[in-house]
Amino acid sequence: MAGAGQVEYDGSAGTTFAGLRDIFIDAAGKIYVVDSTNNLLYSFDDMTGTNQVEYDGSAGTPFSDLRGVSVY
Repeated sequence: MAGAGQVEYDGSAGTTFAGLRDIFIDAAGKIYVVDSTNNLLYSFDDMTGTNQVEYDGSAGTPFSDLRGVSVY
């Protein structure tokens, strides 16, 4: 791997990543990332952050101590 075309992405379409803990890519290629420091679950369409969405838990009950992600 020579790294041609390498792009860095830090989550800056919203909250910048702080404590990445886990990543999951579903069958359609959608990417899910857990940030345990910010207590957020991110989803986006590709490695450049297209359509980034931040999930912080249900209304009134924010995530706490996130450790992993799985999708079924």
